[in-house]
Amino acid sequence: MNTMRTGPLLKVMTVQAQGGGGGGSSSPTHAPYPRKKPPPPPLVTAVPRSGSGGGSSNRNRSSGGGGSGGRGRSSGSSGGRIGGGYTGGGGNNSVGSSATGRISQAAPKPPPPPPSLGAFLGTDSAYKQQQSALAKAMADYKAQQGQSRTQYLTGYTGDLDTLGKNRTSSLGDLENDYAGRGLLQSGLYADSMSDMNTDFDKRQSSLEQAKAAFLAQLSGDLTNFSSEQELTLARAKQEAAARRAAQYGI
Repeated sequence: MNTMRTGPLLKVMTVQAQGGGGGGSSSPTHAPYPRKKPPPPPLVTAVPRSGSGGGSSNRNRSSGGGGSGGRGRSSGSSGGRIGGGYTGGGGNNSVGSSATGRISQAAPKPPPPPPSLGAFLGTDSAYKQQQSALAKAMADYKAQQGQSRTQYLTGYTGDLDTLGKNRTSSLGDLENDYAGRGLLQSGLYADSMSDMNTDFDKRQSSLEQAKAAFLAQLSGDLTNFSSEQELTLARAKQEAAARRAAQYGI
Protein backbone atom coordinates (compact mmCIF):
# COMPACT_ATOMS: atom_id res chain seq x y z
CA MET A 1 0.00 0.00 0.00
CA ASN A 2 1.44 3.30 -1.04
CA THR A 3 1.36 5.74 1.90
CA MET A 4 3.66 8.36 0.54
CA ARG A 5 1.57 11.20 -0.77
CA THR A 6 2.00 14.89 -1.02
CA GLY A 7 -0.36 17.42 0.27
CA PRO A 8 -2.69 17.51 3.29
CA LEU A 9 -3.32 13.77 3.20
CA LEU A 10 0.25 13.01 4.18
CA LYS A 11 -0.80 12.68 7.84
CA VAL A 12 -3.09 9.75 7.17
CA MET A 13 -1.46 6.51 8.16
CA THR A 14 -2.41 3.06 9.15
CA VAL A 15 -1.68 2.14 12.73
CA GLN A 16 -1.89 -1.33 14.04
CA ALA A 17 -3.44 -1.83 17.43
CA GLN A 18 -1.11 -2.82 20.28
CA GLY A 19 -1.58 -5.03 23.29
CA GLY A 20 -4.76 -6.90 22.66
CA GLY A 21 -4.60 -9.58 25.20
CA GLY A 22 -3.24 -12.47 23.14
CA GLY A 23 -4.36 -12.69 19.51
CA GLY A 24 -6.76 -9.76 19.40
CA SER A 25 -7.66 -7.80 16.31
CA SER A 26 -6.32 -4.43 15.40
CA SER A 27 -8.15 -1.38 14.24
CA PRO A 28 -7.04 2.00 13.17
CA THR A 29 -7.14 4.64 15.91
CA HIS A 30 -6.34 8.26 16.16
CA ALA A 31 -4.00 9.81 18.73
CA PRO A 32 -5.89 10.52 22.05
CA TYR A 33 -6.73 14.03 23.02
CA PRO A 34 -5.33 15.29 26.37
CA ARG A 35 -7.80 14.89 29.28
CA LYS A 36 -8.72 17.67 31.67
CA LYS A 37 -7.57 17.28 35.29
CA PRO A 38 -10.44 16.99 37.83
CA PRO A 39 -10.81 19.97 40.14
CA PRO A 40 -9.20 19.51 43.60
CA PRO A 41 -11.55 18.68 46.47
CA PRO A 42 -12.57 21.60 48.68
CA LEU A 43 -10.49 22.18 51.77
CA VAL A 44 -12.28 21.28 55.01
CA THR A 45 -11.21 23.32 58.00
CA ALA A 46 -12.05 21.84 61.42
CA VAL A 47 -13.49 24.20 63.98
CA PRO A 48 -11.13 24.35 66.98
CA ARG A 49 -12.59 23.48 70.39
CA SER A 50 -10.83 25.84 72.69
CA GLY A 51 -7.27 26.72 73.36
CA SER A 52 -4.91 29.50 74.14
CA GLY A 53 -2.02 31.07 72.45
CA GLY A 54 -3.70 31.34 69.04
CA GLY A 55 -3.39 27.60 68.22
CA SER A 56 -5.83 25.45 66.25
CA SER A 57 -7.14 21.96 66.95
CA ASN A 58 -8.55 19.17 64.77
CA ARG A 59 -10.09 15.89 65.81
CA ASN A 60 -8.04 14.38 68.63
CA ARG A 61 -5.46 17.12 68.11
CA SER A 62 -4.79 20.47 69.70
CA SER A 63 -1.94 22.83 69.17
CA GLY A 64 -0.65 25.67 71.26
CA GLY A 65 1.05 28.79 70.26
CA GLY A 66 3.91 27.83 68.05
CA GLY A 67 3.47 24.03 68.44
CA SER A 68 1.66 21.51 66.27
CA GLY A 69 0.57 17.92 66.84
CA GLY A 70 -0.69 15.05 64.73
CA ARG A 71 -3.59 12.75 65.25
CA GLY A 72 -3.87 11.56 68.85
CA ARG A 73 -1.29 14.08 70.02
CA SER A 74 -1.44 17.42 71.79
CA SER A 75 1.37 19.90 72.03
CA GLY A 76 2.01 23.21 73.74
CA SER A 77 4.69 25.71 73.17
CA SER A 78 7.07 23.67 75.30
CA GLY A 79 6.09 20.16 74.10
CA GLY A 80 3.09 17.85 73.93
CA ARG A 81 1.87 14.65 75.47
CA ILE A 82 0.88 11.58 73.57
CA GLY A 83 -2.80 10.81 74.11
CA GLY A 84 -6.27 12.13 73.49
CA GLY A 85 -6.13 14.79 76.20
CA TYR A 86 -6.45 18.48 75.66
CA THR A 87 -3.74 20.89 76.57
CA GLY A 88 -3.97 24.61 76.10
CA GLY A 89 -1.18 26.27 74.21
CA GLY A 90 1.16 28.94 75.23
CA GLY A 91 3.05 27.22 78.04
CA ASN A 92 2.95 24.65 80.82
CA ASN A 93 0.29 26.44 82.87
CA SER A 94 -2.60 24.23 81.77
CA VAL A 95 -4.88 23.11 84.61
CA GLY A 96 -6.07 19.55 85.10
CA SER A 97 -6.13 18.14 81.54
CA SER A 98 -8.02 14.86 81.27
CA ALA A 99 -8.41 12.09 78.70
CA THR A 100 -11.76 13.47 77.57
CA GLY A 101 -10.28 16.79 76.55
CA ARG A 102 -11.99 18.72 79.34
CA ILE A 103 -10.27 21.01 81.79
CA SER A 104 -10.86 19.72 85.32
CA GLN A 105 -11.60 21.90 88.32
CA ALA A 106 -8.75 23.28 90.42
CA ALA A 107 -7.78 21.33 93.53
CA PRO A 108 -9.58 22.50 96.71
CA LYS A 109 -7.66 24.64 99.12
CA PRO A 110 -6.19 22.79 102.10
CA PRO A 111 -7.92 23.32 105.44
CA PRO A 112 -6.49 26.04 107.69
CA PRO A 113 -3.98 24.91 110.31
CA PRO A 114 -5.35 24.21 113.80
CA PRO A 115 -5.15 27.07 116.30
CA SER A 116 -2.38 27.14 118.84
CA LEU A 117 -3.07 25.85 122.33
CA GLY A 118 -3.14 29.38 123.71
CA ALA A 119 -5.68 30.51 121.10
CA PHE A 120 -7.77 27.38 121.70
CA LEU A 121 -7.82 27.99 125.47
CA GLY A 122 -9.23 31.43 124.81
CA THR A 123 -12.24 29.92 123.02
CA ASP A 124 -12.74 26.67 124.95
CA SER A 125 -15.79 27.17 127.14
CA ALA A 126 -15.00 24.31 129.55
CA TYR A 127 -11.52 25.62 130.26
CA LYS A 128 -12.75 29.18 130.65
CA GLN A 129 -15.40 28.06 133.15
CA GLN A 130 -12.81 26.19 135.21
CA GLN A 131 -10.49 29.15 135.05
CA SER A 132 -13.23 31.49 136.22
CA ALA A 133 -14.19 29.14 139.05
CA LEU A 134 -10.60 28.92 140.24
CA ALA A 135 -10.18 32.67 140.09
CA LYS A 136 -13.35 33.17 142.14
CA ALA A 137 -12.18 30.60 144.70
CA MET A 138 -8.87 32.43 145.03
CA ALA A 139 -10.61 35.76 145.44
CA ASP A 140 -12.90 34.31 148.10
CA TYR A 141 -9.99 32.74 149.94
CA LYS A 142 -8.02 35.97 149.96
CA ALA A 143 -11.06 37.85 151.19
CA GLN A 144 -11.50 35.36 154.00
CA GLN A 145 -7.86 35.66 154.94
CA GLY A 146 -8.17 39.43 154.90
CA GLN A 147 -11.02 39.28 157.35
CA SER A 148 -9.08 36.93 159.65
CA ARG A 149 -6.04 39.19 159.51
CA THR A 150 -8.10 42.24 160.37
CA GLN A 151 -9.77 40.53 163.30
CA TYR A 152 -6.51 39.23 164.69
CA LEU A 153 -4.67 42.53 164.36
CA THR A 154 -7.56 44.30 166.03
CA GLY A 155 -7.35 41.92 168.98
CA TYR A 156 -3.58 42.19 169.04
CA THR A 157 -3.72 45.95 169.19
CA GLY A 158 -6.21 45.81 172.05
CA ASP A 159 -4.15 43.27 173.98
CA LEU A 160 -1.01 45.31 173.52
CA ASP A 161 -2.75 48.44 174.71
CA THR A 162 -4.14 46.64 177.73
CA LEU A 163 -0.71 45.23 178.53
CA GLY A 164 0.80 48.69 178.47
CA LYS A 165 -1.86 50.08 180.77
CA ASN A 166 -1.38 47.18 183.20
CA ARG A 167 2.34 47.78 183.22
CA THR A 168 1.91 51.41 184.12
CA SER A 169 -0.62 50.64 186.83
CA SER A 170 1.41 47.84 188.35
CA LEU A 171 4.60 49.84 188.46
CA GLY A 172 2.73 52.72 190.15
CA ASP A 173 1.31 50.44 192.77
CA LEU A 174 4.78 49.00 193.41
CA GLU A 175 6.29 52.43 193.81
CA ASN A 176 3.58 53.54 196.25
CA ASP A 177 4.05 50.40 198.28
CA TYR A 178 7.78 50.84 198.71
CA ALA A 179 7.44 54.59 199.26
CA GLY A 180 4.96 54.02 202.08
CA ARG A 181 7.43 51.77 203.78
CA GLY A 182 10.31 54.15 203.23
CA LEU A 183 12.13 51.71 200.96
CA LEU A 184 11.85 53.60 197.75
CA GLN A 185 15.60 54.10 197.57
CA SER A 186 16.42 50.57 198.64
CA GLY A 187 17.67 47.67 196.57
CA LEU A 188 14.54 45.72 197.27
CA TYR A 189 12.43 48.23 195.36
CA ALA A 190 14.85 48.18 192.43
CA ASP A 191 14.75 44.37 192.23
CA SER A 192 10.96 44.26 192.43
CA MET A 193 10.57 46.90 189.71
CA SER A 194 13.03 45.00 187.44
CA ASP A 195 11.19 41.75 187.91
CA MET A 196 7.88 43.41 187.10
CA ASN A 197 9.21 44.99 183.91
CA THR A 198 10.67 41.67 182.83
CA ASP A 199 7.33 39.99 183.32
CA PHE A 200 5.52 42.58 181.18
CA ASP A 201 8.23 42.37 178.54
CA LYS A 202 7.67 38.65 178.30
CA ARG A 203 3.95 39.16 177.92
CA GLN A 204 4.50 41.66 175.14
CA SER A 205 6.99 39.34 173.47
CA SER A 206 4.42 36.56 173.56
CA LEU A 207 1.93 38.84 171.85
CA GLU A 208 4.48 39.69 169.16
CA GLN A 209 5.36 36.05 168.60
CA ALA A 210 1.73 35.05 168.36
CA LYS A 211 1.09 37.78 165.80
CA ALA A 212 4.11 36.73 163.71
CA ALA A 213 3.02 33.09 163.82
CA PHE A 214 -0.49 34.00 162.77
CA LEU A 215 0.68 36.08 159.81
CA ALA A 216 3.10 33.35 158.76
CA GLN A 217 0.28 30.83 158.91
CA LEU A 218 -1.83 33.02 156.68
CA SER A 219 1.00 33.34 154.19
CA GLY A 220 1.66 29.61 154.19
CA ASP A 221 -2.00 28.79 153.75
CA LEU A 222 -2.20 31.17 150.81
CA THR A 223 0.88 29.59 149.21
CA ASN A 224 -0.57 26.10 149.59
CA PHE A 225 -3.92 27.19 148.21
CA SER A 226 -2.21 28.85 145.26
CA SER A 227 -0.26 25.64 144.54
CA GLU A 228 -3.47 23.64 144.55
CA GLN A 229 -5.01 26.19 142.21
CA GLU A 230 -2.08 25.89 139.81
CA LEU A 231 -2.30 22.10 139.77
CA THR A 232 -6.02 22.25 139.13
CA LEU A 233 -5.53 24.76 136.33
CA ALA A 234 -2.78 22.60 134.80
CA ARG A 235 -5.12 19.60 134.74
CA ALA A 236 -7.80 21.76 133.13
CA LYS A 237 -5.29 22.85 130.48
CA GLN A 238 -4.37 19.22 129.74
CA GLU A 239 -8.02 18.35 129.33
CA ALA A 240 -8.45 21.30 126.96
CA ALA A 241 -5.40 20.16 124.96
CA ALA A 242 -6.97 16.70 124.63
CA ARG A 243 -10.21 18.26 123.36
CA ARG A 244 -8.21 20.31 120.84
CA ALA A 245 -6.39 17.20 119.60
CA ALA A 246 -9.65 15.27 119.25
CA GLN A 247 -11.36 18.14 117.43
CA TYR A 248 -8.59 18.80 114.88
CA GLY A 249 -7.18 15.26 114.64
CA ILE A 250 -3.69 16.13 115.83
